[in-house]
Amino acid sequence: MATSGGWLNQVKVVLGFLELMLAMKFLSNADLAEGWRLLDREIFIAIWIVLAIFLGLYLLGRLKLSHDDASQKNIYGQEYVSIFKLFLSIVCFSFAVYLLPGMWGAPLNGMSQFLPPMGTQDYVVSNGGSGSNAGTGHGEENGAVAPVKYVKEMKIYEPPVVVQSGLVTYYDYEEALAAARILKKPVMLDFTGINCVNCRKMESQVWSQPEVMKRLKDDFIIASLYCDYDKIDLPKDKQFYSKELNSEVVSLGDWNEHLQASRFQSNSQPFYFFVDENGEKLIQEGYSYDPNIQRFINHLEKVKANYKNKIN
Repeated sequence: MATSGGWLNQVKVVLGFLELMLAMKFLSNADLAEGWRLLDREIFIAIWIVLAIFLGLYLLGRLKLSHDDASQKNIYGQEYVSIFKLFLSIVCFSFAVYLLPGMWGAPLNGMSQFLPPMGTQDYVVSNGGSGSNAGTGHGEENGAVAPVKYVKEMKIYEPPVVVQSGLVTYYDYEEALAAARILKKPVMLDFTGINCVNCRKMESQVWSQPEVMKRLKDDFIIASLYCDYDKIDLPKDKQFYSKELNSEVVSLGDWNEHLQASRFQSNSQPFYFFVDENGEKLIQEGYSYDPNIQRFINHLEKVKANYKNKIN
């Protein structure tokens, strides 16, 4: 490449910092999918904080790299900082300050779709210093029908809003239906994914609203069915070939994906479908990614009304 001016070198460095931050996100996705636990939530946040601070210092001229040109200086011998670079540095430092509480378990709803799940957090102040899954209360509200299947494996993937609110979630379709029969509630099938950004957006922007969370906790059985989780194999007699997927159903994620495709003719996440205790649809249309809070509330109310009419 031709020799670039000093300003273009600085642009390259800024883009390099941003690429490093994005690279950490993609590495985190692989870490979650493979279960390595190398980039737990607080480690990921710490790396992003350091990168944001270094970028801010670089923009202010306090961090120099070998290829940087000497900057113009004022009469006091201090390097000039343009208004634009000053503004960008303020953004970087503000971002670092915003992320800082996440080191101790703050949900950071504005960024939760890009961060590892709360279940990977080893230290949460609100839990007295325990991990985020300590005292989440799985089953405390549902008593004898507490979720059991796959809880040990799946609870680390719980989104921050679920952990913070104590929302009881099931990870097995049949177990959720069994709970619905006992508690006489409709079931919300949450077809989701470990690395689904839009799923995290729905949870942080919609589920987190008090009027939404109250309905989810009081009026529904929640079944979070992860379609990209392949670390749990089904028993040999439960494995089969799916025409809808055009592949073998071997893992729990495969089965959830097959259920979504065969029963609901859908293959994208997030997608919410509502059924009764027998698995029958309470409303024909599902609810896909749409962060309109009132629209989601209206959908929940329609499902509740249909369920009440059905059982009366």
